[in-house]
Amino acid sequence: MDAILPAKLHLGDKKLSHDIIPCGISTIGDWAYAHCSCLKWVAIPVSAVHIGRDVFLGCNALKHVYCYDGVAFSYDDLPDDKNATVHRIARLNAIALLYFDDPATALIKENACALQNLISWDDRCLSFLAVSDDKGFDPFLAGGEEDYSDNEAQHADYIRARRSIKAEIIYTRLLSEAVCALPIEDDKRSLLLDAFRSNSEVLSLLNHTISCHKQTADIYAKAGLLTTEALPHILEQIPHDRIEMRSALISRCSSQLLGSLSLG
Repeated sequence: MDAILPAKLHLGDKKLSHDIIPCGISTIGDWAYAHCSCLKWVAIPVSAVHIGRDVFLGCNALKHVYCYDGVAFSYDDLPDDKNATVHRIARLNAIALLYFDDPATALIKENACALQNLISWDDRCLSFLAVSDDKGFDPFLAGGEEDYSDNEAQHADYIRARRSIKAEIIYTRLLSEAVCALPIEDDKRSLLLDAFRSNSEVLSLLNHTISCHKQTADIYAKAGLLTTEALPHILEQIPHDRIEMRSALISRCSSQLLGSLSLG
């Protein structure tokens, strides 16, 4: 008989900062952690092969999802902050768990199959990016407890959230490629960049990124957004205390201009 983590087990728990799902759990129920706004990391056993609907919906603080194999998860298994590879994998896992109906096949583990899983994850991302922003809206998604008096406003909020999700997926994938030199096929890169250019939330996400200033400037350049005409508009959206980000963008834009002049 399947061992199940009940649906809505931690729904709306604002005090939950992390959780370790017991080894042997095979199914994580729908909305099990939905709207746990302070949840930062979760450890999931490899036995969990069925992940329910919107398990981590609204978990905006979630950064890491650890997959463990064994009798129990040990805090010693938590990777050191300097372990970029593990953290990259965890970040991709977190997004997969957050935004896909059936993310189990997209979970990336540290083994020889990681690259193939990453390719699978890219395919699912591209499929998600191609879906209309308003598809799937349901004002009673979290169980029907809420009484929505203004569905138009809720619908608009939902569409904005979907666009933000798409922007984060594109940004994370391109940043991973820039930092880790991960391979991605040209046609997929083109689709990602097209979605990147057309998404109004991308600039906001990039401009408030805490680190990786050079890589972020590289992504701007790859997407064709870093031009002398666009630079003033971009800089207007970046807080003045983000000196390193502003400098990186100005430097990269200047380098592009000098390069084009020399070619001319």
